[in-house]
Amino acid sequence: MTQQFKIILVSLGAGTLILDQLTKLLILKIPDRGIFAFGGEFFHFNLELAKNYFLSFGVKAPAAFAIALTAILTIIVFELARQSIKRNDKAESVIFTMIGFAAFSNLLDRLRLGYVVDFISVSIYNFNWPTFNLADVIITGGALIY
Repeated sequence: MTQQFKIILVSLGAGTLILDQLTKLLILKIPDRGIFAFGGEFFHFNLELAKNYFLSFGVKAPAAFAIALTAILTIIVFELARQSIKRNDKAESVIFTMIGFAAFSNLLDRLRLGYVVDFISVSIYNFNWPTFNLADVIITGGALIY
């Protein structure tokens, strides 16, 4: 893999981390009432702060366990990225690099704040999806693409 591609990978990862952290910083500065909402009875979209002290999808776990699990999974994903770079697999390298940096962004929240900053809320009819953030979108999207 060329040095130029490795620079692109790091830039994509850093951009993911920076964008996610900036959006979280913005939502933390907005009053709790939310900054944007639209939709009706069938579909509703809202941007509002939700402090996530739990694991994915509201699974409850002690804070130390959540931090340790997030750190271990982040290290595993970065190792998968390293292996795909070594194999010269550009698609996998991009996917795992972006997932790794997104997971690291959520880990930074847990270490710095004690919770993950979530702020995107979606409901369809009577189903309320758990509130999430941009890092979650990248992690989920990357996993689905992979």
